[in-house]
Amino acid sequence: IIMTDFKSTFQSSVKPVLIAAISVIAAAMATIYVIPVPTSFPAWGRVLSASGISVLLYLLLSHLAFSRPMGRRLAERDRAMTDLRKSCDEMALQLREHTEELEKINHELQSKITECELASEALRESEVRYQRLLENIDEIVYSIAVDMDDPYRGKVLFISRQVERITGHKPEEFLADPGLWFSLLHPEDVPVVKAQAKTIFDDKEAVVLEYRLKSGDSHEYIWLEDRISPDLDDAGRLVSFLGVARDITRRRRTEQALRESEERYRIVAETASDAIISI
Repeated sequence: IIMTDFKSTFQSSVKPVLIAAISVIAAAMATIYVIPVPTSFPAWGRVLSASGISVLLYLLLSHLAFSRPMGRRLAERDRAMTDLRKSCDEMALQLREHTEELEKINHELQSKITECELASEALRESEVRYQRLLENIDEIVYSIAVDMDDPYRGKVLFISRQVERITGHKPEEFLADPGLWFSLLHPEDVPVVKAQAKTIFDDKEAVVLEYRLKSGDSHEYIWLEDRISPDLDDAGRLVSFLGVARDITRRRRTEQALRESEERYRIVAETASDAIISI
């Protein structure tokens, strides 16, 4: 279109000058050689005659020179405008299609975002209920990742707040030091715990342990009953331990006091000279 306009501008500015010059020359030649002008005409009459013939020739030549090219240019411009309108219509149609597709995708994304927000809110509510449940039970709930290189220093993944009330050690201490729990075991209970841990590794079965753990408050040992279950992945590999431990110190002390009382009674019964009748 730009080249066509440039060509049209060039032709419209150059051709009139050429045609005018040719018309003047032709009129002069016609006046001198072709058209007889009476000699009685004065000089200005001859000039007017030549000028009139020049104007007529200019109009005739202009019509012949510009009528057909102008028609072609108008036809080309009409075709260009038609093609341009067609291209604009196609672009508008594509734009509408893309807009509809984007609106559909945006609607789907909004739906998914809403679903994710609802799921996140439900998960938060579930976590809050789970945390409240853990805070209101007397047991220590924990999860420890399995470390095959050092089975007794697995990373503590989770441990409930009750551990501080029962053992005197804060949850953050166990989270920061994977070997803290094992280091607090009573030396006499270490072999038993290791044997039971081996059972979990080899057989992947739950076990129940009773052992003593050093308290952080009084530095005395408390008794714990620990129910440990293996956590397996889809391939059956052991990935972590899930445990629930409760304080059984009072029960163990009661059992120990009962055994000591029975032992004293047995000694008295064996050493007494008179018969002892139990009713």
